Amino acid sequence: MISKQTCYSELMEAFDQVSICNTHSHHLPDHVMNRLTLFHLLEQSYVSWIIPDFNEDNLANRQRFFDLYQVNSYACWLVRAIEQLYPVGQPLSGTAR
Repeated sequence: MISKQTCYSELMEAFDQVSICNTHSHHLPDHVMNRLTLFHLLEQSYVSWIIPDFNEDNLANRQRFFDLYQVNSYACWLVRAIEQLYPVGQPLSGTAR
């Protein structure tokens, strides 16, 4: 019988060979995902309910989103996942691109 640690190690090794991909896009076509940015991801998710008129080109609007996301479970977990998948050494903010 395989140990839990061995199983975990083998799974993690296999996962390390797979590229990170969006797993919750409501099956958008590939060409839509080719232009994926942080703000496009936010816009295409349930997180967009926080600010329906979200405009990534407006710094005040982006900052407003990051001020509000902390009290929304969809946004909170999405931001945490993005920060874990793509560590940049600082929290996501309205000034991120």
